[in-house]
Amino acid sequence: MINWLDDNKDLLGLTLAVLGLLVTAYTVLIARRSQRRDAFMRIHETLLQPEIQEGRRLLFNISRLEDVPALGTSEYHLINRALAMYDTLGHYVAQGYVSERHVLDVWHHSIRDIRAPAELFIAVRAARHRTSWKPWPYLRKLFDKAAAFRSIEDCCTPPDGG
Repeated sequence: MINWLDDNKDLLGLTLAVLGLLVTAYTVLIARRSQRRDAFMRIHETLLQPEIQEGRRLLFNISRLEDVPALGTSEYHLINRALAMYDTLGHYVAQGYVSERHVLDVWHHSIRDIRAPAELFIAVRAARHRTSWKPWPYLRKLFDKAAAFRSIEDCCTPPDGG
């Protein structure tokens, strides 16, 4: 046995080093998964705050450009904040901070439902700037992802099952 260890100490050292790397990689993956879950929970809780919910509710009052609240009103600021949070959510998805699948599983209907009024709000907001600035690029990408998303849950299954 001693002779075998002397003859194979390089192999044994390499084996232990590889084993150490595998344990380290596994630990990093577990930590990353936990961080992504925590980030998702934080942004999810933020989107459920009463102020953000009120901003979403106010969005549904917008069906024409003329319905967009005036700049400086509390309604305008609530809508603006809600859309900014959705843009942050889109940024988190784009950067891989949160799982796109988790975000879409939970928020796809809400994101789809706010698209039309949000686009009107965004058009008014962008028109107030004298540049070609386009607010909330990540939100717009999130709109497209949510539109294409179909959940495996019953929420996206037509009542007739087809």
